Formats: sequence, structure tokens, C-alpha cells
Amino acid sequence: MSDSQPPTPDEQPSPVPAPQPGASVPPGAPVPPPHPYAAAAQSRSGLSTAALALGSLGLLLGLGAIVVLAAVGGFPAAAVSGLAILVGLAGLVLGIVALVRKQPKGFSLSGIITGALAMVLGIALFGASLVVGVGQAMVQGSGGSESSSGSQGNDGSGGASPSADASGPKGMQSGGVVFGKDLVPAETPALGSGEPPVPSKVARDGKTADVLLYVDFRCPVCRIFEETNADLLQQVVQSGSATLEVHPLTFLDKVSAGTQYSSRAAGAFACTVQEDPKGAWPLYRSLLTAEVQPPENTGGLTDEQLIAQVERATGGASSALKSCITDQRFVPFAQAMNQYTLSTHVPNAVDPQLQVAGTPFAVVNGVPFTGAPNDAAAFRAFLTQQGIALPAQ
Repeated sequence: MSDSQPPTPDEQPSPVPAPQPGASVPPGAPVPPPHPYAAAAQSRSGLSTAALALGSLGLLLGLGAIVVLAAVGGFPAAAVSGLAILVGLAGLVLGIVALVRKQPKGFSLSGIITGALAMVLGIALFGASLVVGVGQAMVQGSGGSESSSGSQGNDGSGGASPSADASGPKGMQSGGVVFGKDLVPAETPALGSGEPPVPSKVARDGKTADVLLYVDFRCPVCRIFEETNADLLQQVVQSGSATLEVHPLTFLDKVSAGTQYSSRAAGAFACTVQEDPKGAWPLYRSLLTAEVQPPENTGGLTDEQLIAQVERATGGASSALKSCITDQRFVPFAQAMNQYTLSTHVPNAVDPQLQVAGTPFAVVNGVPFTGAPNDAAAFRAFLTQQGIALPAQ
């Protein structure tokens, strides 16, 4: 048996106390090891916070791209949406890294989710913006419009060059032509370049009604309206029951394969109003016939063919009229009147906020016709409601 005896409880070695903060440790004194989980107690959240911030910023950039697309155009919106993709990707990556490093899950997952959403939104907007931007560039190159379609009255003309002479012909001071019972344009001074049109005076005395008609010589629905109702309108005007003011618009230049047919046809009409006033009415009627009106997305008549049509419709064309058409003398004027008309309210309308919404657009005594263009009975009833005496059928 060994002589050594186990120590009694009173003789157990005392644990070495941990040094107090700020206390000096005597040399050679034992020091307890650091707590193995002490570092984990202090959680860091820098990466997860940055992930959430970047993801949120990416979403905001995506929403901003929508605003830019609507207000500015396709290519600027594509740049903003591209930035949203990159920022969203950064937020997504940082969120994943933060999770791996066991940083707070809430911020990390939020960064991943917002970053992913920003990328999805950005990619969708980037593609859409590029499509819109390319379309805008193509339309601007052909003198068209990026947003108008069919016969909707958005400004689709190429627009007159700022340096172009946009002065108008005699007889179109209002931007349109007022035909009276002799079917000859009312005499008015010419508008100077850049001058706003002067609305026609209306009596509204119950004797002579005033009819406003907005057309685009390229508009197929205008041709249908003309085929359905022009004979009746001509009879009403010749009887003295009404005047007819025709405003040619040009927004369908966009479907002319780059030839700006709407503007050139309106310019040829303006040339005729000035150089051959008696020929203006027959030319107007002929330009809205199936034999003359070209199909959409084709070049339409050339200037030489327009001159030939003027000669057929009016019985001849003077050298001044021919040169006016070939020089496209009043094309800038027609485009300027198109822009003005589509950006302002209809003159003399009962509703002061009434605007041209498309073509054909007929307004009688300040009240718009809302029936179908090919409904002759509805148009007759509308004229009767406006107090116009109609010839017997």
C-alpha cells in the first residue's frame, strides 16, 4: 500500500481566479484559455446590410427605368435598367456571401430577394427598352411616330425642320380650308412661318352650321367616312345650311415607307388652295378615293404622280402649281399644323377641353360626331340634331 493519501477536502487545490479587467497578472501565474465561443457572441452584419441596400437600390432603379421609358425614350431607359441589373446582381451575391458567413439571416435573405427581383425587372425592362428604342430610331428615320398607330391622332409626322419655312398658303389661316356654298375656299391671309393658326369665326345663329372635319389623306377610315357621307355634306354646304372646314393632318407619314405621303398630299392640297382655289374641292374628294389613296406601308404617290392627280381632278395644273408641289412648298406648313392641332384643343368646341383623338374627326356646331364612320343613318340623324336642314333622300 502506498504511503500517499488522497488530499482531504480542505486540502483540494483552489482554482486559479481569472484576472479581473485591468488587473495585472503576476509573472508565472497560470492564465485560463479564452472562451472558444467568445468571438461568435459579437455578430457582424456589414455584408448583409450592404446586400439589402444594394437590392433595394436595384429595385428603385428598375422602377425608375419605367418612368424614363415613358417620359424620355427607349435607349435611356435601357441604360437605367442595365444599371438596375448590375446593382441587383451585386445585392444578390453579397446576400449569399453574408449567409455563408452566418451573418443575420433577415438582412441576408432580404438582400438576395430584392437583388433577384431587381435583376428580373431590369432584364425585362432592358429588353423592352431596346425594342422601343430601335422602333423610335426607325420611325424617326422615316419621318414617323413612335407611338401612334392606325388612325389614332398622335403626332406621327416627322415634323418641320426648325430651319424650314413653315409659312402657309392663302386660304388656310385657320390651318384648314373653309368651303362655302360655291365650294371655293374662303379667302384668308397666309400664315407666316411659326405663326399659330387663327380659328375661324362662327355665327351659331341657327342659320348656317359650322362643320369641322379632320382627315389624313392616308387614313383608310377617312376614305370610308368620305364614301359614306361626303355627298350629303356637299349637298348641305351647297344649300347654304353649313360651311365645311377641312383640316388635313399628317400623322400617318409613319406608314408611308419613309416617303411622308400624308405630308406631301396635304402639301399638294395646300398648293392647290393657293394656286387653283376652284380645284381644291375636287382634289380633296379625289384624294380620299380607293383609286388614289395608297395602301398603308407603301410609298404612295410620288410628287409627279400627285401633279398628275391634280390635273385629272381639276382639269389642269399651272406651272406655279406644279413647282409648288415638286418643291414641297407647303409640306413644312402641313406638318406644323399637324403638330399644333394634336397638341391643342378643338377651336369653337362646346367642350373647351375637346381634342382631336384620331381621324376622321367630325365636329358640328362644336359637338363631335361619335357614331361609326360608315353609318350614314347615324350621321344624318346627328346633323339633324344639330339643326341642319337636310335634303330629302
